Amino acid sequence: MGTPSVKFTNNTSSTVYVAFMRRNASNCSDRCGTVWEVLGWLRLDAGQSGTILNPDRNRWFYFYAESATRLWQGDYSGEVQSDRFTECQGCILYQVVQNGEPESFPIAPWYLVGYSALDTNTFGGVSLNE
Repeated sequence: MGTPSVKFTNNTSSTVYVAFMRRNASNCSDRCGTVWEVLGWLRLDAGQSGTILNPDRNRWFYFYAESATRLWQGDYSGEVQSDRFTECQGCILYQVVQNGEPESFPIAPWYLVGYSALDTNTFGGVSLNE
């Protein structure tokens, strides 16, 4: 079972902002039709660490981070926006049919980024390096 929190450490000389995606079935399933919640931004100044709760102790936790000079991203699509946010993923998407297939797109001011996966059974934190 995953850790109850995930620690992020900024090992750069810049301020880093972290967004994350976690499973939150109790809050999101009934309200938005999905179990995924996106949250941001955790601000980490140079050399600072911060902890994000993983209340359901999910094994898989996803994060995206950015600074003025670098992005930390991965292969899992998720939404962010410029302002602070906490939202269930299904509540910020709309569906359209393209080429006969339904596709989901974020509603403005949301936009897609690539989140990286973290296996909390193996790692309880992330070091953000230059």
